[in-house]
Amino acid sequence: MLDAMDVMLYSFVLTNLILEFGMNTRTAGLLSSLTLVASAIGGFLFGLLADRVGRTRALMASILVYSLASAACGLSHSIPQLAFFRFLLVWAWR
Repeated sequence: MLDAMDVMLYSFVLTNLILEFGMNTRTAGLLSSLTLVASAIGGFLFGLLADRVGRTRALMASILVYSLASAACGLSHSIPQLAFFRFLLVWAWR
């Protein structure tokens, strides 16, 4: 449920990001594609982490990284910063 909410909220905010950062649609599409790549990598890596340290600790680490990256997305000043923090945000939540 939270995965779908995150993707939907990002699609709502994307039009404002295009205006704020002066992005073209190609860059906006790249940021959206980055979300899908981060999702695949995060699902694999946090699955391995859950096998090694347990699901509870992996979930706590995931929530911590997600929270910090979410705040950092809101405070980013450039497209590369936003892309990096967005990657961390989606990577950690999967």
